[in-house]
Amino acid sequence: MRAWRISREEVLASVMRWMRLVIDNYFAFTGKVVDEERQLHTRLPDELWDRLRNFLESLSQLPCWVDHGLSITVFGAKQNLDYWADVFKTGKAPSKIQVLAAPLDLSEMIRPRTTTAGKRS
Repeated sequence: MRAWRISREEVLASVMRWMRLVIDNYFAFTGKVVDEERQLHTRLPDELWDRLRNFLESLSQLPCWVDHGLSITVFGAKQNLDYWADVFKTGKAPSKIQVLAAPLDLSEMIRPRTTTAGKRS
């Protein structure tokens, strides 16, 4: 169910916007100036790939993807492309249904996840 929900067109479009934000954030953080139109035409640094992986792992662990209670309201009908942009930005659907506990926080989403033993999961 998690994979099906994340791979919906309207969800994936917003996920891709956030991945672009992770890339932009990395280059701003490192002070590296890159041509936005050609960002993906060069080899991306391993640290950026780690941030992208951390983001996707954090995103995949959000409870909304496996919440059966959202099946009819949030995941029932196809939504427009801005629907999930609003959910990720505010934590709520435009209909005011609470989907996420809190809005997405880029800093938290790219932080490495650790297990209880302190190792990266």
